[in-house]
Amino acid sequence: QRVAEHGYATPTPCSDGEAVYAYFGVSGLVAYSLDGELLWTAQTGTRTAGFGCAASPILYDELVIQNASIEAQTLFAFDKRTGKVVWKVEEIRSPWTTPTLVKLPDGRTELIINYKDWIVALEPLTGQQLWKCSGIDDYVVPCVVAHDGIAYCLGGRQNRAIAVRCGGRGDVTDTHKLWQVTIGANVTSPS
Repeated sequence: QRVAEHGYATPTPCSDGEAVYAYFGVSGLVAYSLDGELLWTAQTGTRTAGFGCAASPILYDELVIQNASIEAQTLFAFDKRTGKVVWKVEEIRSPWTTPTLVKLPDGRTELIINYKDWIVALEPLTGQQLWKCSGIDDYVVPCVVAHDGIAYCLGGRQNRAIAVRCGGRGDVTDTHKLWQVTIGANVTSPS
C-alpha cells in the first residue's frame, strides 16, 4: 500500500474560533480547544485505501461534517460541542473529496457531495437528500466548485466534468444537468 507515502494527515483542519477540528482517517475526527486541550474524538470507520484519506472536515451551524467514505462509505455530521453523531448518510462510494456548501440565490444552503455514480445535494442540518444527478462512474477526488447556483463536478480516470443547476428536487439528471464533457481533472480541484 502507498499509505506510508501519503499518510493520514492530508485533510485540512478547520476552526470556528473556539475549537480546532482535524481528521486523520482511521484514527478518527478530533476536536481540540485553542489551548490544546482534547475536547472529544469520534471514530468514523476502519477501512483504508492505498492513498489514505484526503477529505477535510467542514463546519455548518453547530455541526462538523466529515466525508468518511474511504473508512466507512459514510458522510457524518457531528455535534461540534460533543462529538456525537447528529446524522449520517451511508453508501457514499469512492470519493476522497471534501463536501461543498452551496448558498443558493434564495438564501438556502445545500451540502453537495460528488461520489461514484452520483452528485447529491443534502439539507446540511438533517442530511435529508434534496436532489441527485447521475455523475461520474469512477472515483472522485476534486471538490465541487459552485458559482451562481451551478455546481461544477470533476473526477474519474477519464477526466470528466459535469455542471448541474442546484436547487432541484428528486432525480434531476434530465432537468438540471447542464452539460457533461470528457475534459477536467481526476485529482485537482478547479478554482
